[in-house]
Amino acid sequence: MLAYAVPEGRHPDVYALDVLSQILSGGKTARFYRQIVDTELAVQVASTNSIYYDPGLFTIAAYLSPSGSRETVQKTLLSCIEDLKTGGIRGEEIETAKAQIRSQAAFQWDGQFKITGALNEAIGIGDWPAFAEMRKRIDAVTLSDVERVLRDYLLPDKVITAYLVAAASESPAAAGAYEAPGHDRQKPEAGPAADLEHFSVDKSTEQTQFVDKAQLHQAGPVRLITLKTKIRDVVALSGSFLGGGDAYSKNPLLASVTAGMLEMGTQKFDKYAIAELLESRGIDLNFEAGSERVEFKASLLKQDLPTAVGLIAEQLRNPVFPEEELKKIKTQLDTTLRHQMTDTEIIAMGEFARQVYPAGHINYEHTLQEQLEALHAISAEGLRRFHRDHYGPQDMVVVAVGDIDAQELAKSVEKAFAGWPVKSGALEVPRTAALRPAAKKIVPVPEKRNLDVYFGHGLPLKYGQREYFAMSFASFILGGDFIARLSNRVRDEKGLTYSIYSTLDGATDETEGHWDVHMITTPRLLDQAISETSSVIGDYALNGATAQEFKRMKTTIAGKYKVSLGTTRALAGQIRRVEEMGQGYGFVDEFPRIIESLTLDEVNEAVRKNIQPEKLQIVIAGDADKT
Repeated sequence: MLAYAVPEGRHPDVYALDVLSQILSGGKTARFYRQIVDTELAVQVASTNSIYYDPGLFTIAAYLSPSGSRETVQKTLLSCIEDLKTGGIRGEEIETAKAQIRSQAAFQWDGQFKITGALNEAIGIGDWPAFAEMRKRIDAVTLSDVERVLRDYLLPDKVITAYLVAAASESPAAAGAYEAPGHDRQKPEAGPAADLEHFSVDKSTEQTQFVDKAQLHQAGPVRLITLKTKIRDVVALSGSFLGGGDAYSKNPLLASVTAGMLEMGTQKFDKYAIAELLESRGIDLNFEAGSERVEFKASLLKQDLPTAVGLIAEQLRNPVFPEEELKKIKTQLDTTLRHQMTDTEIIAMGEFARQVYPAGHINYEHTLQEQLEALHAISAEGLRRFHRDHYGPQDMVVVAVGDIDAQELAKSVEKAFAGWPVKSGALEVPRTAALRPAAKKIVPVPEKRNLDVYFGHGLPLKYGQREYFAMSFASFILGGDFIARLSNRVRDEKGLTYSIYSTLDGATDETEGHWDVHMITTPRLLDQAISETSSVIGDYALNGATAQEFKRMKTTIAGKYKVSLGTTRALAGQIRRVEEMGQGYGFVDEFPRIIESLTLDEVNEAVRKNIQPEKLQIVIAGDADKT
């Protein structure tokens, strides 16, 4: 990490420094990606202009690849900065950086919580008008401003350098693990401070009656659901199709690598052309393989919606899987997996899944070593074959929420996906959650003094059943927040854990999942923590929830659900998920009514039937022998 001193948040130079940060590391078109990540010296480079009431730091963090030495990466980072000073910054770099910041700014008006947070940040630095004037201030930044702050602040004799050096038995930090000190600068869309009242806050999520506002369209092979809101200029897309998920291959990483390679080039565009299309417009787009479906999510400005739809279709339909890009992705994933081999939470979670689900089950987790071996068995031809066999518009759902023209979007979607052949989406895999005899397993992780502990077992319920929702309610009473039963007893009263939560996971409308409790503790407190947690679970299974707990949690769950739908992106994702699971998008409205209709007797019956202390699987990861 390199760090340079920069002024307080009220200083006019902070806006030029924001633009400079984007030029250095704001995507694949940025300087650091091309010169450091793309040359495989590092798996990621991130720069951040942190903003405080007092002076702060401009930081640059690099996560080294196996082929990158500290000395080489540091030298290259500093060389990139000096090249900017001597070779100059291109005008298109400034415009791309501004577009990215403007897009981020627009999404700061995406719901009351985001508005409140952004305004609070501006107040915190002592400049609340920055909230209203941010776009104006960013637009005013010139090329000469950026060149000046580059010369004035990123000085070679003023840089602070720090290394985090892993022990010989450990591995480099994972890509994406970096979080800069301080706060990332959040940039709300706005005009002059006097015009704050011009921006309407969308209140459509205060009463969840989306079924009357949403529209369902059959856009060629795609089920398109649109919901227009009062949030100005911004749109969130969330889509998926059946097929292409992890369960469609015996290689546990093939599906994920296939999805990850979609941004690395298509028949029309190489990876830099894709990056230029996205970054010059400030579009945030990513693809991900789930257990059965390939998912894509995008946040963008209204005027860029046709571009985004066309690009998504091109990436899904016509990827080329370049050999050289596969090699780089495999290097990055190798680094990540080796880091995860020392992450006690990931290790405990994976081992718990193997204790609960049999091999072959759709929720089964392969070991990290098995994943590492599977990674190196992947070939470009294997990716092409997997894509050819499993990518298609089968059961394809796309949800668009925000400032949209539904009819125009439907035309764009139909045109983009017309003629894409449907592939087989059916899977014959185990989907039941068997209950096994109680067991306890310790996974040693040397020198890890914090222990991650999982308790739980399979849950023979599917999403959508009323009993599933009663059990979800019961789990929240047990450990859903900091005033739930487990937290009260194990954390607050006994002081045996940093955090403890109870959740349901893994269930769909076709697949049974599991119930688990996750706790973090220390070797010295482990035995007592397990004893107290087991005691609370046993008492709950025997006696259930009290009327007071039930009443309080009913209000809490309903409130949390409404808050969770407070942004276009979150709302689009939730609509997509319930549509995928056969509930229909109207279920977004129905869920709070189900919660309201549950009775204490139903919740306690779900506890009695589904929490079975004699079947508890307990998994501990860390250096449990340390005292």
